[in-house]
Amino acid sequence: MRTVPEFWDCNCPHQYVHPRAVAVCKRCDARSQDQPDSRFTEVMRMLLGEKAIGEEEPTPPSPTGSE
Repeated sequence: MRTVPEFWDCNCPHQYVHPRAVAVCKRCDARSQDQPDSRFTEVMRMLLGEKAIGEEEPTPPSPTGSE
């Protein structure tokens, strides 16, 4: 598995790739120094604006038809 030391993963289930210049994740309070480097493929997805693994949109509720 190829990793990128310029990026790190926080503990959030979504949007968890951060550049090393960001020292702390504002959502989960993870610290860059304590977290692993990001996977190359996930960094590329983030940079290209694609959804990372585990970053699925929630399925909207189905219409009830009771209006």
